[in-house]
Amino acid sequence: MDNHARIEAQKQWNARACGELPGDKQSVEYFDAVACDRYQQQPWMHDYFNYYRFAGQHVLEIGIGQGTDMMQFAIGGAICHGVDITQNHLKLTALNATLRGYEVDLHESDATRLPFADNSIDCVYSFGVLHHIPEIDKVVREIYRVLKPGGGDDCTLLQMVRIPSALENTC
Repeated sequence: MDNHARIEAQKQWNARACGELPGDKQSVEYFDAVACDRYQQQPWMHDYFNYYRFAGQHVLEIGIGQGTDMMQFAIGGAICHGVDITQNHLKLTALNATLRGYEVDLHESDATRLPFADNSIDCVYSFGVLHHIPEIDKVVREIYRVLKPGGGDDCTLLQMVRIPSALENTC
């Protein structure tokens, strides 16, 4: 990952976790509140991703935040793996999983160098993360390297559109 982009992202997410709320971060009630807030903002996610369809499968999440989505996969019976570039997200996700009684496999790594064997993951999931990575071509190659043949990738990207210069000054 581009070093400057990586450092800036680490500063941001180590200072304040994605989706962070006030409260006791040592309690399951805190993580429940984070999940409630997330799914109130995006109520379509459970139906769209159908987390339960991955029971018994290896799911890798790129950019884990506080483990909110990962816990949905874990509750659904998936074997959960995650990578993130920030210690804050790794610690919070590990705590979220521990408080709920789930084991998760977490790694400090960026998506351009996934620490998994070839053909070892059934599904790669990432929500609102990949569009921030300058070397997206490397990320896509890594995703397909770790996916098992026939594996799926459920990535949600925010579309970035360049407004043609002729329209830039019309507003």
